[in-house]
Amino acid sequence: MGIDKFYAYNGRVETLPCTLRQYIFQDINRAASDQIVCGTNEQFNEVIWFYASEDSNEVNRYVIYNYLEQLWYYGSLVRTAWLDSPLREYPQAASTNGFLYDHERGTNDDLLPMTSYISSGDIDIQDGDQFMLIRRIIPDVNFTGTNSNTATVKMTISPRNFPGAAYQTNNAENTGLTKNVDLSTTVPIDQYTNQVFIRARGRQIRYKIASDELDVQWQLGIPRVDARPDGRRG
Repeated sequence: MGIDKFYAYNGRVETLPCTLRQYIFQDINRAASDQIVCGTNEQFNEVIWFYASEDSNEVNRYVIYNYLEQLWYYGSLVRTAWLDSPLREYPQAASTNGFLYDHERGTNDDLLPMTSYISSGDIDIQDGDQFMLIRRIIPDVNFTGTNSNTATVKMTISPRNFPGAAYQTNNAENTGLTKNVDLSTTVPIDQYTNQVFIRARGRQIRYKIASDELDVQWQLGIPRVDARPDGRRG
């Protein structure tokens, strides 16, 4: 991590392309750069940086680079030290509260459910030059490692018509076809869910997978969308 870029060494120092570059470096406290912590999580092919956002004097965010899939993702977490040692079963990290934490161990937050989610960026539908009507989602979620047969996650599909427009949200749960067109739809997904019927219309969509149940472990694959062209007028 440099002043305004990420770098990698491959016999020589090279700039590492980063899809989150603007998000990271336009909201970072450079006065707290001495607190930046970098570590690895070899189990998941990750390099992770912890840093302070512009309005914080302490580390409160992270950004991760998955060097196998060449993907970037980010979030909020307070960690002041990180050790990924082959001598330990789990990566270990420290926080400002004086505790050491094992990472990648268990699926709960102590005795409470661990709130987790993955949210995509905007995805253009048909290059964004016309509206698309989304009628069906074929999810790709597995619950390997979860003992419960009733484990679920929630998938939210949020359309919008223009890059600067607000997402059209109502956050209602419904798997039927009675949903009003255009509005966001949140539907439960379990291991037996083959497909979900929705009605959402827009030029762009984003999707979010979230869970807040005890003892739930899940992994997202590549969901598929059944959509058709629906004109150019909003």
